[in-house]
Amino acid sequence: MPRSKLEGRKTGPAAAWVVVRIFAEHLAGIGLFAIAQRLTADSVPCPSAYDRKLSASGANRIGLSSLV
Repeated sequence: MPRSKLEGRKTGPAAAWVVVRIFAEHLAGIGLFAIAQRLTADSVPCPSAYDRKLSASGANRIGLSSLV
């Protein structure tokens, strides 16, 4: 049973670099809030910008902590 609406979801090529970046920063010891601030500062779009189904399901409100 999935722990979140995002678990088991496949990332498309357009958004894969964001996932790689999030995990790389997390493994480098950067906190979740700081990662979110960096993504915002770099104008990285939210997940629903890549997948409109996320916006309709409300999954885009789950947050970064569900990914790592």
